[in-house]
Amino acid sequence: MKIGTMTFFGSHNYGSVLQAYALQQFIVDLFQQHRIPCEYRIIGFRSAQQQALYLPPKADSPRNVVKRLMYLPYKRKIDRQHDKFERFIAERLFVTEPFSDPSALPERAADFDVLLSGSDQVWNVRAKDFSYAYLFDGCGGKKISYAASLGPLPIDRSRFDAERYAGLLRAFASVSVRETQSREALGAFLDEERIALMPDPVFLLSAEEWRKLESEPYPDRYILFYCLEPSKAQIRLAKRAAKQLGLPVVITGYRNKNDWMNPFVKLYDAGPYDFLSLIDRAALVLTSSFHGTAFSLIFGKPFLAIDGMADARIRDLLTRFGAERNGIAADAREISVPPVMKDAETVICGERAKARAYLEEAFGLREPDRKQKEASI
Repeated sequence: MKIGTMTFFGSHNYGSVLQAYALQQFIVDLFQQHRIPCEYRIIGFRSAQQQALYLPPKADSPRNVVKRLMYLPYKRKIDRQHDKFERFIAERLFVTEPFSDPSALPERAADFDVLLSGSDQVWNVRAKDFSYAYLFDGCGGKKISYAASLGPLPIDRSRFDAERYAGLLRAFASVSVRETQSREALGAFLDEERIALMPDPVFLLSAEEWRKLESEPYPDRYILFYCLEPSKAQIRLAKRAAKQLGLPVVITGYRNKNDWMNPFVKLYDAGPYDFLSLIDRAALVLTSSFHGTAFSLIFGKPFLAIDGMADARIRDLLTRFGAERNGIAADAREISVPPVMKDAETVICGERAKARAYLEEAFGLREPDRKQKEASI
């Protein structure tokens, strides 16, 4: 069976590339267990909009000139980080020849028996790099989705062609999403009973499987502060945590001016292998990221999810694991870290079993089991 997957594999975002790797490995292993030959490929679509998100700011306006000047002190580190992401993609992901024009997708997709969309925010119409290509616009054949997400905010119908979106969705033979909110949003276009809730792919691999990819550990004890776009309030929270625990704060990405004006240890050359090591070895993970939260659970780390209960994606995750207490407001004055969850692995194993049953049915490896439609992450 030839399987072609559309996902955010090319985003220089730790969660994006790692979930792409996890889904690939899980599906390839699943077919091996069934003793059925499988050719799995990630379709190499990287839109111009997506590539532009991870390039240095252009000096095309006074504001961007300032941004570029702020970027220059870290240019070497950021360039190394860029190379590390590209190396991970080349070494670990089974990607077809790259292309950026979505109109080329139907021809590329015709090579596959089954087309799979997901995971990550591939169906989030608010995303700057959203494309109808992630719904296989213009493609024939069997289509399924795995844990696709519509993002943290309610769907905004003014941002897309709802009729076109609905028509493409209805062409999917099997649909699964990652969050309750995404399922409810798609209920406007599909019967909700058709929409399964599935765990993010990063939960499909064990902690030990992830540890095989880790780089050398950072030498000292530290707090890992992982926010994609850190706010001033989040920065202040990290400083309070550092003072309370007496530990340095490590950050891994340069995204805005708050990444420049802070006293933290700036590992701006950290790639995907480094990210896994940094989470696994952290004394505390302080994050506003879905995947930062997910990997904290996988590795059994002390963690706090900043404004986690206000984010639909992270709220689903914390609720499913009974970890609501790990949510913390960015403006919290007191920092209390809950004990490490002892039964997280039990929950993860249950979610992994649901994912296996869903994918086996979607790929025709087993008879349909309607009981697998129960709620999940």
